[in-house]
Amino acid sequence: MKMAMVLNLEISHSATKSVSILLLAIYFCFALVSPVIAAAPSALSDTILSATSVKLDWSDNTADETAFVVERKPATGAYAQIGSVGANITTFSDSGVTAGTNYCYHVYAQTPGGNCCSK
Repeated sequence: MKMAMVLNLEISHSATKSVSILLLAIYFCFALVSPVIAAAPSALSDTILSATSVKLDWSDNTADETAFVVERKPATGAYAQIGSVGANITTFSDSGVTAGTNYCYHVYAQTPGGNCCSK
């Protein structure tokens, strides 16, 4: 990113005369280094195991995750965390569902550089 700094210098030669010098285009270059954000898990799928249990599977697209966090919500409502699994584990069993209820899930990777979601 380039940032321009404007310097407006006024030099007085006498009480009645002054000269203004405008200096423009002094550039400073900044290399913005941001932490690597986790790549989102992909291919989230579910398998119904029973009337009260669903198995979730996903693809791990992150090399340095510390965990995957799983959130669930009913068709209407807010997401709430229901569990987590360790690094490189790509499956989670949700045994707290109610038969006949539709659910939405989020799975996201946690890394030292931040989190990223799969919806």
